[in-house]
This record gives sequence, C-alpha cells and structure tokens, in this order.
Amino acid sequence: MVVDAGCYNKHMAISDAESGRLITMVPIGSGVDANTFDPSTEDAFASNGDGTLTVVQPPIVPGSFTLLVLEQ
Repeated sequence: MVVDAGCYNKHMAISDAESGRLITMVPIGSGVDANTFDPSTEDAFASNGDGTLTVVQPPIVPGSFTLLVLEQ
C-alpha cells in the first residue's frame, strides 16, 4: 500500500504505508488542495490550486511511476 502527501513545495511524497519508507517524490501543481489514494487502481491524486490535477500511476517497472498532469 502507498501513502501520498502533497506539499506546498510542489511535490508529492510517495511512501510505503507499512514501513514508512519514502519511495519517491514527484512534482505536482502549485497550491495543493487535497491528496487521495485509490487502492483499487493504486493511483495517487493531487488537486492543485493552480487548476491542475496530478495523477501518479503505479510503476510498470519497479521504481518508475507514471506522472500525468491534467490542466483546466
């Protein structure tokens, strides 16, 4: 399981929920409003004050996440 935390430094921390180990940091939009994680797809989301939605998809190859930024 993954835990995500968005920060005002325009990054989201992706962590292992069991060990607490930081897996990676990914860039997100400005002014994060909220984060969530969908356990069924393992996608992490950040809605951002700049009107973007960041979607982080689980790795196909271990350690390489897919990052999508959707703009308004």
